[in-house]
Amino acid sequence: MTATQLISIVNDEVVVRLSPIAIAKIDQDRLQNPKPRGAAREILYKLDSSKLLQVLASSLGIASLRQGAIIIWTYFEEESRKSEDNQAPILRTLITIDGDLTQKIRRDILEHPSADRLFKVHNYLIGQISQQLTTAIADYVAQKIRPIEIALVTFTAAIVWNDQVIAISQRLNFPQPLINILASQFSSILITIVAVVLWRLSSLKVFPMLSQRAIARLFSNLQLFLENSYLQFAAIAAVCIFMISSIALTQEIVSPDTRTIINELKQWTEIYLPVALICLRKLIIRAIGKIFLRIPFLMKLIFGRFIR
Repeated sequence: MTATQLISIVNDEVVVRLSPIAIAKIDQDRLQNPKPRGAAREILYKLDSSKLLQVLASSLGIASLRQGAIIIWTYFEEESRKSEDNQAPILRTLITIDGDLTQKIRRDILEHPSADRLFKVHNYLIGQISQQLTTAIADYVAQKIRPIEIALVTFTAAIVWNDQVIAISQRLNFPQPLINILASQFSSILITIVAVVLWRLSSLKVFPMLSQRAIARLFSNLQLFLENSYLQFAAIAAVCIFMISSIALTQEIVSPDTRTIINELKQWTEIYLPVALICLRKLIIRAIGKIFLRIPFLMKLIFGRFIR
């Protein structure tokens, strides 16, 4: 059972449709995918991020419908073939941007034999939906800052790896004009511009579809590898060592021998910086998404310019 069969978004409101078959399937999914200790539950029923953004916009009063809160209507069908006409919701859930949640329950559903299971499944789906509100913002932030992200990583790599790239170019007997460009003081800016232009061309589907898919799959797998938790810890350690080393080298009280060791550490971590930025991008974007979600003013200021 897919997310669209259970949950839909109509007029900036979330609609959940349950049935005995749906409840049994969700219970089975919950048992097969238990919540990891100390971690967020896996999202099994993924919704369209763009539609969720519209729901968020309505909850902030910056969309055309101006709901003022995230509204979730829950329906229950005794039989899967039952007509949806004139069907009344069994629950209405209101979630404000501040995190307050209120529910209104139809009285007769409390006496239903499956009421306990129904409410457990309903709460589980509410958790799935609310968890995706943050990911929807993170997806939006990632989409908007992607060119900045590519430019930052490319510029950092061009500066840090410049000497190594020039050395390799000379060993491979690259044309001298190309080596001169790499050695120039504007090489980092030129490489950054080329990288952003190539990304833009790929997003416009200028390249052949087969090549574009292959490149996208390659970068997706590489990004997935670099964003695993172990490399993220290594990236955080590398960035911290680089910053501490940079600060320590500015201090006059550091002895020459210690300065030599610190300088070696700085050079090693400096080479890893571009990779560290890629490893930490997901954590950074997720943190920005949480900040936006917790501060309604920022949501209205930033997202109000784009969401309609």
